[in-house]
Amino acid sequence: MSNGYPALATRLQYEFDLANGDLRNAIELDPTLKSAFHNRGIAYLQQGNIDLAIADLTKAIELDPDFAVAYPDRAQALFNRGDDRAALADAEKAIELDPGLAPGYYARGLVLAQLGRDDRALPDYSKAIELYPDYFDALSARSRLYLR
Repeated sequence: MSNGYPALATRLQYEFDLANGDLRNAIELDPTLKSAFHNRGIAYLQQGNIDLAIADLTKAIELDPDFAVAYPDRAQALFNRGDDRAALADAEKAIELDPGLAPGYYARGLVLAQLGRDDRALPDYSKAIELYPDYFDALSARSRLYLR
């Protein structure tokens, strides 16, 4: 009896391949389309392909250095790679560009918590939740800090 997970993984990979193909086509049609690089970077991040995620998110930022929403995603990728300093810089840049961008605070909180700075991470998670009350990742991260 199968548990169904291999089928789910196959379906998710198929959907990723379709999305990636569409984004690749969009980039070929317009290599200045920052949102295509951003979205493909997120897809790579979700697939665990950190280096390709960072490359595409970096390209989106190069195309528009004020593209605030790309910074927290690259921060997440850099954090996953273990580059806390660069991840923190990206999170702070996101907040600088758009103080109302909840993922910027969440990303900064992740790095600060990793660095043992719970006293600074907690307010960042709380700010992310204030801006977006249903932000599951921030709620979960904040709850883990409370339990330490």
